[in-house]
Amino acid sequence: MVQDSKYGFNIFRSRVKLTGKLKLASGLHIGAGRALSPTASDLPVLKDFMGNPFIPGSSFKGVLRSNLESWLRAFDPSCPDWLACDPTDDKSRCISSRMKRDIVNQFGEGADLPLLEQACWVCRLFGSPWAASKIHVLDMKVESDWKAEWLMVRDGVVIDRESETAASGGKYDFEAVPASVEFQFEIMAENPEPYEMGLLALGIDLFNQGFALLGGDTSRGLGRTIIEVEHIHEVTADNLLAKLQPQLEEPEQDIGKAELKEPVESKTQDNEPSDEVLRELITYLGEAGSLDHDGLVSEMQQKGMTKDRLREKGYDNWKKLFERAVKEGLIVESQEGIYHLPGVDIQPTEKNDQEGDEEMQRLEEKKREIARKMEEWKSALWEKLQPQERNLEKKRWMQFREDMKRKEAGANVQSSL
Repeated sequence: MVQDSKYGFNIFRSRVKLTGKLKLASGLHIGAGRALSPTASDLPVLKDFMGNPFIPGSSFKGVLRSNLESWLRAFDPSCPDWLACDPTDDKSRCISSRMKRDIVNQFGEGADLPLLEQACWVCRLFGSPWAASKIHVLDMKVESDWKAEWLMVRDGVVIDRESETAASGGKYDFEAVPASVEFQFEIMAENPEPYEMGLLALGIDLFNQGFALLGGDTSRGLGRTIIEVEHIHEVTADNLLAKLQPQLEEPEQDIGKAELKEPVESKTQDNEPSDEVLRELITYLGEAGSLDHDGLVSEMQQKGMTKDRLREKGYDNWKKLFERAVKEGLIVESQEGIYHLPGVDIQPTEKNDQEGDEEMQRLEEKKREIARKMEEWKSALWEKLQPQERNLEKKRWMQFREDMKRKEAGANVQSSL
């Protein structure tokens, strides 16, 4: 089922971090127990040491896991344990205490891999007593400045089930964070498979569509949230190496000896650029008039100057290219970080409008890219859940267990003889 140890943590393969905002579409109550102060609300919300409400990562992760468990069990109701077991019952776990002991006794130091192979999809992703979680959810802090006066206090009453009326002395109140308050959202997955990221993307959709509710008193209309993923950060061995590469290519210097640099003569626009990339840079900047760093990079990429082509011409990154152009006097960088050709006046109003339009375009492109990535992960999950693939994995899962039972029975017979 699992080749090598791709579900483990002994080898770094990738880390994916999703960051953004969690916005309340209704009130939220994550309780801190009963208040001790006589003037406080009976059931206050959980707050940090500054008095600001926050959402514990464990609360969000628990709701996310339980909803994905129930969703996955629908694909094989007769034998759901291989997709999503019941972690609250040892006998219903994908790996019970007894099975864990048998695997360890049989495989010894190599027991990690079969333990991961026999774990259900949810336990592989969210962890179990025998496996660490791949998912790490940070506590979610209030995004904006918080004022204690914003907290809602709602009334509740205990109902006598026999008389169907309010029980004597059963009135209480509880705090709730109001709708529209935003919290910082950050979740990281370590060495995830694409279909596992698809599960995570699906879980976020369940929150956004109102099928997963957070906190307490959800039957009273609380707990509806909307998650906006604003950034996807993916770190792999390859891009880590790429980030180190410019540093490795720096010329060696003697530590302790001051480096004397001769002043570079400023060149005018009449000087012929030293290579093709600089000539294209001047052409693009001349057409645009003025651009900041990101805008100039975007303009050159749209005109066909890719990162690979840039490296082929001898430049480690865009910054090195721009620094060289400024150093040779081919372009000018203003104090505001705006690049333009020498002798070109920058109109502030036009610059601001242009920057605003470019910023909007970048934000829209980033949203589309995030949406494409989330759909790509969900497509991987869809392929993994196809009947043929699903039945093949289930067959391997059950075959392992049957082999374990036969070996255990043979060992018992041998010991009795």
